[in-house]
Amino acid sequence: MVSLYTQYYQMAVYSCVYGITWGGTIDLTPVLLVELLGKDKLNNAYGIYMMITGIALSLGIPVSGVLFNETGSYDSAFYLSEDLQF
Repeated sequence: MVSLYTQYYQMAVYSCVYGITWGGTIDLTPVLLVELLGKDKLNNAYGIYMMITGIALSLGIPVSGVLFNETGSYDSAFYLSEDLQF
């Protein structure tokens, strides 16, 4: 949906909602890992989670740049990022 926003206020509202929900994700991740795996595996599980998140964030920007260079638009980067989320 981000590629459909044409006004500044639309992107500002989206950014606020995204920031609030992302903050909730960060707060709830350790709680869910403890419930799923137990306290004894929390350190390893959270470390792996953070490593995968870091790799994804490090690759996302260059891949978006390549897609922009190939297509001339950031729309494909938005669509690809939505398809890869699970």
